[in-house]
Amino acid sequence: MFFLGDDVNHPARNAWIALVLCGALAAWWALPPAEGAEPFMPCDTHAQCRHLLDDEAAVCRRPRPQDPLQCFAGLPAPPPAPLLTALALGRRDAAADLAWLRTMQFIGSDHAEQVQYSGLETWAERIVELKPTFTEPAYLSATLMSTIPSRSTQAINLLHLIEPTMAGTTQHWLVFFWLATVYEYAERDIEQAASAYRRAHALGGPRWLAKRADTLDQEQSDCSEMKGRLLQTFAEANRAPSAQNLTGQNASRRLRELLINCYRVEIVRAEAAFLLKHHRTAQSVQELVEAGEMSPPLAPPGLRWVLEKRNPALVPVEETPP
Repeated sequence: MFFLGDDVNHPARNAWIALVLCGALAAWWALPPAEGAEPFMPCDTHAQCRHLLDDEAAVCRRPRPQDPLQCFAGLPAPPPAPLLTALALGRRDAAADLAWLRTMQFIGSDHAEQVQYSGLETWAERIVELKPTFTEPAYLSATLMSTIPSRSTQAINLLHLIEPTMAGTTQHWLVFFWLATVYEYAERDIEQAASAYRRAHALGGPRWLAKRADTLDQEQSDCSEMKGRLLQTFAEANRAPSAQNLTGQNASRRLRELLINCYRVEIVRAEAAFLLKHHRTAQSVQELVEAGEMSPPLAPPGLRWVLEKRNPALVPVEETPP
């Protein structure tokens, strides 16, 4: 990322460009608020901020414990590409760098995660529009948004946006690697994740990517089989209440491990969504279900789901979680 381009043989011109860009940055970000304007917008609730700022991601919080409550919004829409290019004296590379600096300012703020990186994808798209080969902003933006369950679709769209640019390069496989991780951990779409891992390997990625795809396929098969066996057990237990197959203390350690592995990502993802919405951790799997963050996970008769230090576990019904 260089404002001055590849030609450094004109020091006077480059110094002039650097001066103009520094002035533009100062005018854009560093000017004080207008006379009489409040430097912040006070608030009492998130809903109030979302109404005042017309931003569904806005939050009401204290920057520091001693500060008053105030509204924080997502990243506003970027200026059009022609305006950014004009601001950079006609240099699209420099315009992309300007946009990237503004994006980094937002990413580094202490409220970016709380507003769910709202608006980040539009700036990453603008940077790609200005400089298609400058893919790092899209990678970083997609990675950050994939940590927010409700933003994973935007992360996938960004990765698809830069994929044609990366085609034919030695780094092409990395796009599908990141797609695979988003599908696996954010979307929980195991079929798509396995396909992306295999594509990444076929494009020159390391051998472990293909092994990961095979592992996901096997785990998916094991989960489907295990859930089918549980449903059959429930039906048998209803017909014959004395049936003890796969129930209570008779449920093997292997069964518990398989079930926990089947539901781990879904429960962890539900915990993250709950934390973002309620600004506290969930106390139980049942609370996640009641909050609408996930469907009730299957459990063998006599066992129930609990959270032990935020990790899912299966314990006997009569046992109280720590």
